[in-house]
Amino acid sequence: MVVVFHFFYRGPFLKEDISLPVLDFAKYGYLGVNLFFILSGFLIAQSANNKSGLKFMIKRFIRIYPAYIICLGLTIITKLALADTSYTFLEIFTNVLLSNWILKIPSIDGVYWSLHVELMFYCLMAIIWQSVSKRNKVDHLILIWLLISLVLNYLTIENELLKILRVLTLGEYAGFFIIGILFYRLYKEGLKKHLILLSVFSLLTCLRSAYTEAISLNQLKIDPWLSSLIIGIFIILFPILIRLRIEKKIKILGVLAGSTYPLYLVHQEIGYLIIKILKLPSISSGILLLVFFFLISILINQNLEIPIQKKLKNYV
Repeated sequence: MVVVFHFFYRGPFLKEDISLPVLDFAKYGYLGVNLFFILSGFLIAQSANNKSGLKFMIKRFIRIYPAYIICLGLTIITKLALADTSYTFLEIFTNVLLSNWILKIPSIDGVYWSLHVELMFYCLMAIIWQSVSKRNKVDHLILIWLLISLVLNYLTIENELLKILRVLTLGEYAGFFIIGILFYRLYKEGLKKHLILLSVFSLLTCLRSAYTEAISLNQLKIDPWLSSLIIGIFIILFPILIRLRIEKKIKILGVLAGSTYPLYLVHQEIGYLIIKILKLPSISSGILLLVFFFLISILINQNLEIPIQKKLKNYV
């Protein structure tokens, strides 16, 4: 979804040197990140269960860092070779450590912003999930977290403290992670009344967040009501999709699913560069570019990411 959004809507809509046609339906592909946050909430709650905070963080590092470094290196090398681009040591160093946002240094690829949100979520999970032994107390903390994020997002005043607090509580994206966590709880523990009520509350915050995010992207002419509708439909269907787990039953879908993370990391900057150099003119050429990046991502996942993860797991 996000790749289609970048290649067939955001890129050609905002950048004069991106020659691919604008496809109106692709404008809502940006919501793929929000949908990923819901899935991440579910999977991370599953991963954090019965693990120490340290072991949990190590496993998350092994999961996200190898592909990130590979794709970051590929992006840097490609842009240095083919574009009029230069990077300072500090830019590269802070991007390698995923700490550039702290110093307000731009990401080498804009899509890395979501990794900063994801890492903050891991830290919150290590604190919340691992520091509380009883699940009902976890629910209390989740409710407090959700309420705090809502209050911070509704406040119209701006200062550095509020900005930091929004970052620490995941801002507009808190509801997406939280509803994923709650779906995992419902999946494991059954239809408990308080979990259902929390889920409904989280759903409403997700709809509000989708609406306000669409308004903030007004330069892309996105309909906030339709954005909220898409999010709502996905959230309602999410428990069904989890039950099906089709990618586990069909091997090729599992391979494609595994490649989506490196695809997300590698496609934007290199993709825009290829489009500019080759002046790709048509939908068919854009589809070929998508296929090319999918193949590259599968190669990264199968031949680099997975073997490196296996070696790292042997050391911990």
